[in-house]
Amino acid sequence: MKKEKDALKIDSINNLLKRELICSMGCTEPSAIAFAVSYAKEQVPSNEEVRKINFRASSNILKNALCVNLPNTNISGIKTIILLGILKCQSKDKLTILNNITEEDIKKVEKLEKKITMNIELKELVDPLYIEVELLTKNHKVLVIVEKLHDQIKSCYVDDKLVFDRSKDTVHKEILDNLSFDDVYDFVINKKYDKSLISKVKKYNYDISDYGMKHNVGLNIGSSITRLNIYNEQYQRLISLTVSGIDSRMSGVAKKVYINSGSGNQGITATVPIVEFAKENNIDEEKELQALTMSHLITLYIRSKQHKLSSSCGIICASAGVAAGIAFLLGCNKKQIEGAINNLLCSNFGVFCDGAKITCSLKCASAVSSAINSALLAKNNTFINQSYGVISPSIEKTLNSLKTIESEFTDKLDKIIMNEAIKNRSE
Repeated sequence: MKKEKDALKIDSINNLLKRELICSMGCTEPSAIAFAVSYAKEQVPSNEEVRKINFRASSNILKNALCVNLPNTNISGIKTIILLGILKCQSKDKLTILNNITEEDIKKVEKLEKKITMNIELKELVDPLYIEVELLTKNHKVLVIVEKLHDQIKSCYVDDKLVFDRSKDTVHKEILDNLSFDDVYDFVINKKYDKSLISKVKKYNYDISDYGMKHNVGLNIGSSITRLNIYNEQYQRLISLTVSGIDSRMSGVAKKVYINSGSGNQGITATVPIVEFAKENNIDEEKELQALTMSHLITLYIRSKQHKLSSSCGIICASAGVAAGIAFLLGCNKKQIEGAINNLLCSNFGVFCDGAKITCSLKCASAVSSAINSALLAKNNTFINQSYGVISPSIEKTLNSLKTIESEFTDKLDKIIMNEAIKNRSE
């Protein structure tokens, strides 16, 4: 009976990794918007043109789509994203739908904008990951809703008739809700992960970071760190290379990444420092892949206590994963790895997300530096052994405290952040 339960747990965690570590092009929220619009457009008869679009979304979706550059462009903006969804009309591509945007596409978008009336509104009292697209033609109306997962349609109505419904799909949530630190540790130690998947994550996420080190992207924070020798030489490349991935992605570099918890920045952050640490220290591939699995699962585990889209910066969750992964590579035991995670959360608690944009690279630099420090301290058995503030020696208790704080304050804080971001953009 125990063997059957253990096998079921292993399958569940591998399914979780397969569902959460998925390929995306560009920032995830613009891709999700374009995906939803594209799916809605596909329900419109081919002989009818869209005359009006009503777009409603949660504050987090609006916040993350507001300022980030679209792939292969220097442009941003929610209207442009929506119109690209109409133009591309390839929902089967899901989160890679904004691949290969061309100058011709942008010209077509400019023409479309003159022909289509568009309303963009904040939708309140919904899940933080919520997109609602209503398309109107002369004779028809289509309503599509995306909720909780970026790349899945929750429901679709054509002329007020429900034609598709996935609202009862809760298996994925149950797996996340029941994940524990012990589950993650045992899974990694017993080497039950999908090697092929983790190897793809390693390849794609390292590649965009390497690109950023060699090209003029974003604020060039990553390459500047190397040039200015800001950090200890041994760990400088871990930080600069990771930050260069964020520089690349937020500035519109057209390279795919594997996301974590719906975020490419989290995916890059949870990956690149582990890969580079293993390379610099001649660590064998099997142990490297174990550490990568540890990093990504800890990121998922921490983010599961929050909303996928949140007022809390997701890079902090990913950096806690990095602290765990580096601690593992340093030969730390279970207690020390848990201590490394808590060290990171102690030093970075309360970092807010004010939307996806090129300055995310600055948060990444700070967080990855903290992750290295946290792991090194834990290796030296320096971590908390009693509760301080909201941080407890038990990571389970720590995350429950953070969950309570977020559930009480995130909605109000998100609205304030979004309103200030919109105000700053319009000035």
